Amino acid sequence: MKYTYKLFSAAVVCLAGLSPVQAVVVNSGFGAVAALAAASPFSNVVRINIDNGGGSFGVCTGSLISATTILTAKHCTESGGVGNYTVDFDRNGDGILQSGIDQTNSISSIFRAPDAPSNPNLKDGTDLALLTLSGLLPNWVNSLFQKLWDGSVLGSLVTMVGYGGQGENSLQSGPGGSRWAAQNVADKVGAAGFNEPNSANIISTDFDNPVGSGFPSLGTGNTLGASPVDSSPDALSTEGTTAGGDSGGPLLIELNNEWLIAGVLSGGTRGDSGFGDISWWTGVGNYRTQIEAAGGVFYSNTVPEPGALALVVLALFAAGALGKQRQMN
Repeated sequence: MKYTYKLFSAAVVCLAGLSPVQAVVVNSGFGAVAALAAASPFSNVVRINIDNGGGSFGVCTGSLISATTILTAKHCTESGGVGNYTVDFDRNGDGILQSGIDQTNSISSIFRAPDAPSNPNLKDGTDLALLTLSGLLPNWVNSLFQKLWDGSVLGSLVTMVGYGGQGENSLQSGPGGSRWAAQNVADKVGAAGFNEPNSANIISTDFDNPVGSGFPSLGTGNTLGASPVDSSPDALSTEGTTAGGDSGGPLLIELNNEWLIAGVLSGGTRGDSGFGDISWWTGVGNYRTQIEAAGGVFYSNTVPEPGALALVVLALFAAGALGKQRQMN
């Protein structure tokens, strides 16, 4: 099991049982080159740098949803004031900021979704924050604002994008740094096994093993199971999961040729992000009012057809598009 970390201004509190998320991990059949290429269209997915104090630094992921606003996870924002955070705009996602093209922005304010009334943690469906940017955006990013989705995602193909720890089949040693993407299926929406206040606002994905050798007792790594959620046991060729540094990164669906954010990454269940890892995401729909006030735009609340969605997304992936992420200290 992983451990979930929630950052407070001067301390890191460990909540047993789950852990903060990093970057994208993919199956070896898909591979690192494909994961990097799949993330390249998502230049509105940004790296958030965190100064935890005392020489300690962390990484999260966020999404540009308006000219002034980054959407991310609340637990990524609880280490000091606004001066502790900067945002990197990295056009090609290789983790290297190119002079005259890429840039780093500071932030001027943070909105944090209110905690659940009792036992607040990363599974309570409130792990969402909005960062207000300081300064002008790079010219290439001015129109790349990611729209949002508050309809159903259950059973749909989804894409995860993020910066952070990376690997094939499980985490590699050392940090990530570049932007990777992968696919999965939104197998569960709701409290799942978390049973926390507001955890109905949680979307879960698991990392199935395409060759079925990762967990002999489970076969495919289908840890969400067939009952009661009817989780798919079949791994996608583009299947992936998240790791540390991916926290706050988007869970995306594609509808009518638009990518829409349905959730932000909150955590995962395996510290090594290996087969069987479950990533869980905080849904954005509960915060539509606050997001729209910050300039974010929701597509609609119409339920997508999973079959039609699958055809469109698979076609895009054939052309080379994808995404996911968590927090890394």
